Amino acid sequence: MPEKMRILYGEDDESWIILTTNLLERNGFEVEIARDGDEVMKKYVENPPDLLLLDLEMPGMDVLDLVANMNAMGTPVVVYSVHTRSQKSRSVIHMGLNDFFEKGSCAVSYTHLTLPTTS
Repeated sequence: MPEKMRILYGEDDESWIILTTNLLERNGFEVEIARDGDEVMKKYVENPPDLLLLDLEMPGMDVLDLVANMNAMGTPVVVYSVHTRSQKSRSVIHMGLNDFFEKGSCAVSYTHLTLPTTS
């Protein structure tokens, strides 16, 4: 039986954590939660995921720094936010993300993403 793809989800809003985690797990993903940028980095270093899903605005290490670090390490990064028209969202989009979703815009279908397979 193939391993489930592991997603490290950086999110500080409990409602979004519940909604998104349930959706991802129903679609066969394993989800680990980090509630701020510093926790994302700590968990990433301890056990790198197959994909990083980040909220644009969360406490701790800035998402721009996280995206730069994760891109350098070759981990696919998706940012998921309600702040799609901010300067920060424009900056992060130009950093080589794999995708950028607006929260609540389309019931978020993660199944269309082309993700690396685990061995």
